[in-house]
Amino acid sequence: MANNECSNHNIMLIIEHNWGKIETTLADWIENGPRERPLISPNAAYCVESGKPLPLHVIPLCYRNNGLSRFLIRLGLISDPWTANTTSNATLKH
Repeated sequence: MANNECSNHNIMLIIEHNWGKIETTLADWIENGPRERPLISPNAAYCVESGKPLPLHVIPLCYRNNGLSRFLIRLGLISDPWTANTTSNATLKH
């Protein structure tokens, strides 16, 4: 199965966290991002249907939340995809 045959709902991301390994779909990651843990980012990806590992570039650059994407966001070269989520979550907590 080619990478482009795996939809966002069929791509699982693995996020290594000090509390353990977290798995989420690419679609969920795109919608919600790292939430209250702004520095976590996916470490691996695989296709649910085939079980085969996928390269991290299956994640669009602005959603990778790695050093490069955060740097480009700070420079204003790409937009922060979760700014609205962060703002709305902060509003709900107050």
